[in-house]
Amino acid sequence: MTSQIDQELRVPLYSLPSPATVAVVAERDLTDAALVALVESLGYHTVVIDLDVNATPMPPTIAIIRSADKLARFRARRGMHNCLIAAIGIDIRDAPGIAIADSPLAARQLETLLEQTARRRPQLRSRVCVTDREREILTTYALGATLRETSHTHYVAESTVRAHYRRVSQRYSEAGRPVGNKAQLLLQFMADGWVQPDQLAM
Repeated sequence: MTSQIDQELRVPLYSLPSPATVAVVAERDLTDAALVALVESLGYHTVVIDLDVNATPMPPTIAIIRSADKLARFRARRGMHNCLIAAIGIDIRDAPGIAIADSPLAARQLETLLEQTARRRPQLRSRVCVTDREREILTTYALGATLRETSHTHYVAESTVRAHYRRVSQRYSEAGRPVGNKAQLLLQFMADGWVQPDQLAM
């Protein structure tokens, strides 16, 4: 989980331009993107905010925070005192919120917290369908394997991997969710539930 978001996934880090339901406080690692994809797939308006940006973000309903330092800095920002905190892997005693152990159950606990406290988007975007074989091959590719490594792993030609990628990318484009590279494909797969956050550790 040490890949830098701004180097690999190109997920923008910015202050909230308007109130959002859920904010992921950036640690600048791959887990930021995984959390955004997970929360978005559950139907909540989600953004990543970077506390190193000088502008003060609009307070979200819930902030997901993963370090004591970021918790203290977030609380120091004007208007954030009443924001509910989902503290993953850290202790939280002096702020409204809930501590969630950094464990395989964390995603389910976060989902339960969101169901109890946050408002979903009016309508969930539709899941893009992919075949089992497309998902198998493209998950390997999107998780970081090269074209050659993916073709060897699945005993297919490199042109087959390219064909699967083109077909699935076209389906996402037609759904209004364009995919321009394999990192974006990974985010869309996570949003649709085809890739789970625990697979990122592979």
